[in-house]
Amino acid sequence: MATFFLSLTTLFLCLLSHDCVASKEPEFINVYETVSKLANNGEPKYQLLLSEILDLGLFASRDRDKSIFWLKESATAGIAEAQFRLGHWFESAENGKSRDYKNANFWYEKAAIQGHSRATYYLGINYVGGLGRDEDVAKGLEFYERAAELGYPAAQFSLAYRFLGGDQIAQDYDQAMFWYKRAANQNHGHAHYNLGNAYKNGACVKQDYDMAIKWYESAGSLGSAKSFHNLARMYLYGTGVEKDINVALSLFREGAHLGDASSIYMIGKFYRDGIGVEKDYCLAAQRFARAAKQESELAMEALGKMRSNGLCVAKNQHLAFQYYLESAKRGNTRVLNTVAARYFNGAGVDRDYRKAFDWYFRSAEADNPEAKYRLSRLYMKGLGTPKNMGKSFQLLEESADLNYEWAQYTLGWYYYDGQYINQNLRLAFENFRKAAQSGVSKAQFYLGKFYQEGIYVQKDLDSAMEWYALAADQGHESSRKALRRMHKD
Repeated sequence: MATFFLSLTTLFLCLLSHDCVASKEPEFINVYETVSKLANNGEPKYQLLLSEILDLGLFASRDRDKSIFWLKESATAGIAEAQFRLGHWFESAENGKSRDYKNANFWYEKAAIQGHSRATYYLGINYVGGLGRDEDVAKGLEFYERAAELGYPAAQFSLAYRFLGGDQIAQDYDQAMFWYKRAANQNHGHAHYNLGNAYKNGACVKQDYDMAIKWYESAGSLGSAKSFHNLARMYLYGTGVEKDINVALSLFREGAHLGDASSIYMIGKFYRDGIGVEKDYCLAAQRFARAAKQESELAMEALGKMRSNGLCVAKNQHLAFQYYLESAKRGNTRVLNTVAARYFNGAGVDRDYRKAFDWYFRSAEADNPEAKYRLSRLYMKGLGTPKNMGKSFQLLEESADLNYEWAQYTLGWYYYDGQYINQNLRLAFENFRKAAQSGVSKAQFYLGKFYQEGIYVQKDLDSAMEWYALAADQGHESSRKALRRMHKD
């Protein structure tokens, strides 16, 4: 009997670890036979155990049908864990049919009544999502909280996340931190990571970099790859710690080892730019390719630049465009203008003004000043969209208000020229000055002209020469000629 219980204990530990393998050892065969006998005699706990043995195929080939038979027997007899597992079987479509949320909820409810925390949480998910029943967010959140109180870490984490963002529940930072810490106390890696974020960003708690580092480090020890990435960025930029490129690189490598695409991308960036390592475009390209396979939009952008410039890889504008396009489709707003410009210029793709307009429009919706300027030009010329001078001028003003220097220069020219709008020398001067201060040589030339000829402002030859000189240094030929004439005079 002692041998039986020792073997049974070993079997239970094996099942709990989910690391069981088939065994023909006599003591395990004896356990199997005894468990089978007890299950057939109506012992519900042993019915659940037999179900697990058959599902894993420990002593013979796997028999899923018999496993489910005994699972149903155990669940019907009132074993909460069996009820939960049966509900999950219906929900996961492991029965070879479509997901059956109605039956899943039936068994989840039975298990939840007995205080089964995971079943309670899953029931809450289905209430909130309206799966297998009418949607009832309030009821679903009650089950979330009940599961959290029962100690289920995933429920605690989800409840914290909802309190933090005010997601279908009143925002409550204190409750968010309370439940994150409850989940973290049970080694919930994502809870550790989110606590690190909270302390780093000062979100729902007073900013504390030391606490952020503590939580990131503990999250990393629990296998959170993103924690290594965020911790690395703190060392890279000296956020709350002394800046240390070598430590940052080491942490990025830890994150990359765990498969974090952002960390892999950053290592590629280090090699591309020679940060803490010798510059190596080929090693950079390898890392970017790995990250891109994991759908990193930043890595796709980086590969686009490498293909465009022929860094380690052969120049290929078509492939460069494809990388840029895929990056944009995955939400990288930085490349929206690049995709639009390539459609406009026919770089790596057939010229298509309409598509150029569409991509600039997407970028402009994100308040990108250059995109608003480019759209303004398309409306003015009627390229990719019907000509619309009112819309063109509106976008030009919006771009200028966002301090885009070429919009400021163009707006200055419109007010100076008076062809498209009424001449206004004051607004012309103000916009030329803003653009000139940002280094636009054409604006510097016109600012010099205003001072030289006393247009709107009092004549000031010294100021005129200063602005002409700045433009001339950038190769602006009309400014060079103006300077030579002034020197002769």
